[in-house]
Amino acid sequence: KFSALVDLSERTMTLMLDRRYAGKFAIELDPTTAIEEGQWKVDQKALTPAGGVYGQPGGATEDRSLLLSNPASPNSQAAVLRGPGSNDPASPQPAGRVIRLKSSDVNDVFDILSVGSRVTIRR
Repeated sequence: KFSALVDLSERTMTLMLDRRYAGKFAIELDPTTAIEEGQWKVDQKALTPAGGVYGQPGGATEDRSLLLSNPASPNSQAAVLRGPGSNDPASPQPAGRVIRLKSSDVNDVFDILSVGSRVTIRR
């Protein structure tokens, strides 16, 4: 499985495969982001419709989100790793706990990381 290292101070996410470098992506954070450092894991992968209705021109796009949980603190609120898409009220948006990728990167990261992948967050 792939794993990821999110460096909040550098605003980067580095992907690793068997502890070998596999790529680096820029991330965007809201200044009020409050995500604890530590070991997280991909708990769910969510696809939500964006920009229209399925079956209509321009309506086949989807926002991709990865929901992260912190196994060391099971009662803590989830964090979300997602693209810069719309703030769809139907998609999970924990306040202050969203890590955003560029739209050109989110599809790759969504395809690479699987449910259960480890994500280390540090400052």
